[in-house]
Amino acid sequence: MKSLQKLLIILLLLVGAYLLYLKINSVEIKTFPRESFDRLVAKESKKQRLVVHVFLPLCDNENQGIVPVPQKFGNGFDLKNNLYWGAMYGVKSYFKKSKDWRLIYSKKDISKSVLERVVFQKDNLYLVADAYRGDKMRQSLIDYFDSTSGFKSGEVALNGFSLPLYKDADLTVFNGHDGLMDYNIKSKLNRDNKIRESVAIACKSYSYFKENLSRSKAYPLITTNGELAPEAYVLEAIVDSWSRLESVKNMKKSAGKAYNKYQKCGLRGAINLFQSGWKSEDELR
Repeated sequence: MKSLQKLLIILLLLVGAYLLYLKINSVEIKTFPRESFDRLVAKESKKQRLVVHVFLPLCDNENQGIVPVPQKFGNGFDLKNNLYWGAMYGVKSYFKKSKDWRLIYSKKDISKSVLERVVFQKDNLYLVADAYRGDKMRQSLIDYFDSTSGFKSGEVALNGFSLPLYKDADLTVFNGHDGLMDYNIKSKLNRDNKIRESVAIACKSYSYFKENLSRSKAYPLITTNGELAPEAYVLEAIVDSWSRLESVKNMKKSAGKAYNKYQKCGLRGAINLFQSGWKSEDELR
């Protein structure tokens, strides 16, 4: 009888230790974060500025573990021709050619890591994109996760007003090669208990990003389940759907439709390429 009691005590202690471990590492039953959505609804109802901050390491044949692209597009220091920035479907070129978006700010050499920062505007929606040097993948990921966990702050000054960036942006987006395939980076635990909405447009980003996003208490609106071209039309589709306060399911569909439009890979497959929210939620839908 005593041995059974001892066994039960040991089991209870083990369960308690495990629950404490989960709490410390911010691993919880994950559901859609109502608080972040309510913040967005409140701002949109007042037509306040909504800020999307994009972290984009330039495509780099030499410094990233990617399938090499033509050298013209794979130079991680060439803003003009880079596949993810200056090429036809690169973020800067694509949004600059759009009839819906207006380029209102562009500045080079923001830091030792960021070669250029641009700001595009559509009504009360602002998209701030930072082009990191191709060999600064690690730093781009650190900045991204330091934003989702509430550590990194900053702003960009425009004519007569400033836009909050990093942890204070309304949406943070990583867009490019999945650098977590190359680097082992562990995000910091959430600093302020604020849940932030986030997107990761990179190959197999759900499986690679989920642990760090969970630790930082970020909610992954859209990630990916497979390999893809992280081009600007996907980013635009997600941001437009998000700004219209659509569900994560609709964001996923919008991303898939945009991807199929340009890649011609089949609509069903394109939609399934993207993951909305946590996979644990799928069982509840």
